[in-house]
Amino acid sequence: MKPSIVAAVLAAPLILLQPVWSHTDESLDAMKAPHGGQVRAAGPYHLELVAKDGELVLHVTDHAWQAMKTGGGEGKANIQQDKAGSRITVTLEPSQ
Repeated sequence: MKPSIVAAVLAAPLILLQPVWSHTDESLDAMKAPHGGQVRAAGPYHLELVAKDGELVLHVTDHAWQAMKTGGGEGKANIQQDKAGSRITVTLEPSQ
C-alpha cells in the first residue's frame, strides 16, 4: 500500500474531529451553558461564570460538562462597571 494512502487514512479522523477539539469564544457563546452563565475554555476545563442575585459563581467542569472538584483551588475575579468605571477584585473560594 502506498505511504500516501496510509497517511490519508490515518489523518482522516483527525481532520473530522478537529471541530470537536476547537473551543473558540464564538463556539462557546453559541452553546447553552448549563447554569445560564458565560462559558470559556481553559485547558481541559470549561469555566462558566454566573452573576446572579448579588453572587458571582464559577462552575468548573470537564469537556463532558462533569463537575470538577475545586477544593484547594484559588481564584480572583476583576469586576469593572464599564470601561472608565471603578474596578474591584473579588477572591473566589471553592465550594467543594
